[in-house]
Amino acid sequence: MPTVTTTTTTVAQDGSVTTTTVTTTEASTASTEAPTREQVLSSKWPRKIDEVTTEWLSALMEGEVAGYDVKTIESGVLSQLYILTLKYAGAVGTAPTVVLKLPSLDDTTRQSSIRCYEKEMNFYSELAEKVSLKVPSIFGIWRDPAAPNEYFCIAMEDLSFKNNPLNQVIGISMPLQKLLLERMAKFNAEFYGSSVLSAKWLDTATPDHPYNPWFGHWVGQFLKDPSCWTPFLEAVKRYDEIQVIDVGQNSPDLLAILDIISGPKGPKVVNKFYEKLASRPHTMIHADTRCDNVFLAKDESDFVFVDWQMCGKGPIGMELMACLGYSMADIKDYSNLNALIEGYYNTVKEGAPDMCAKYSLAEVKSDMAVALGIFYPSCFAAVVGPLFKVLPLDHGLWSLLIAVAERAQETMRQLGTVAAIKALEAEV
Repeated sequence: MPTVTTTTTTVAQDGSVTTTTVTTTEASTASTEAPTREQVLSSKWPRKIDEVTTEWLSALMEGEVAGYDVKTIESGVLSQLYILTLKYAGAVGTAPTVVLKLPSLDDTTRQSSIRCYEKEMNFYSELAEKVSLKVPSIFGIWRDPAAPNEYFCIAMEDLSFKNNPLNQVIGISMPLQKLLLERMAKFNAEFYGSSVLSAKWLDTATPDHPYNPWFGHWVGQFLKDPSCWTPFLEAVKRYDEIQVIDVGQNSPDLLAILDIISGPKGPKVVNKFYEKLASRPHTMIHADTRCDNVFLAKDESDFVFVDWQMCGKGPIGMELMACLGYSMADIKDYSNLNALIEGYYNTVKEGAPDMCAKYSLAEVKSDMAVALGIFYPSCFAAVVGPLFKVLPLDHGLWSLLIAVAERAQETMRQLGTVAAIKALEAEV
């Protein structure tokens, strides 16, 4: 029986590397009639990385794969992401590497992310060729018939040959942020009024809300139990032996926001915000263009966008939250947020003047400010808290938390998030 040597490398956000090598023996699959390529692909695709076989990889890449090395990308929160460097027995097949995206290994995270998984698979299957933004080439998508939006495998090209990944921990410069905003503005403008938006899976309305943002599930969890903020702070405090992390536990602004959304009027304030979002003009939004989901071509000619799990139709204020809210490296650059938003808005206006006639610059700024104010404590408490309660202290996601927390708090200060949420409170 053939033996396979697999080297697994985990690269953390801080650059540290852990490598293990395992040699296994694959069972013989000899039969009277060899299965077709499609039969192998559809019956032997992996739900977890340890289910990957050279037989399946050979069928996928149309070349005999004798082994492979695995690099784990730790920046994923909802999914598992791996880069496989393939060892061909003969001629190289489709590509020397392949990226596999698989569901989270954590039951709670995976089950709460089903809607996100569905969106990304539908985007690559139905819309990828229709958008002007560059996206990775997809080699194949497989879904479990019994749970099609919970267990899946997406095989895609490795973008690193022609592009450099942006890094959320390191952050980006203000000039690069400005270019990214311009590209997103053109994308948002081109889909205003498009028939593409009629696709049911892009709809963000739910039985409970006329508009439910991509983080709405986490907000709902927080509203049911606002006390989950305390376990989050306890989870973060585990890191004190290395570094005390400022997540706003002593910030007057964040405490004021928490006082409102965790108070008796909290659900009404959130619902009022969702009603406002539903009343805004909608277009196609990626919704999660933080640095880790963007690659920059090595010649710096354009960007490539990944992770379409949050995409849908919505107001452009919701595009700005992740794209601009916590990506710039230099905290002093956040004093230019209003000018950056205005530049983005003017570019959208050039391509979709009718949309901007119904959606003012002030409304866009307010929507971004309130969205971040609601998202920040809800996501941290409902998602980050349980995850970081058991997260090893040397895991790269700690560095991500540190970077995002500082930048997001500064964005909320610059945009007047407390005042915007208080204005909403006064309406309920």
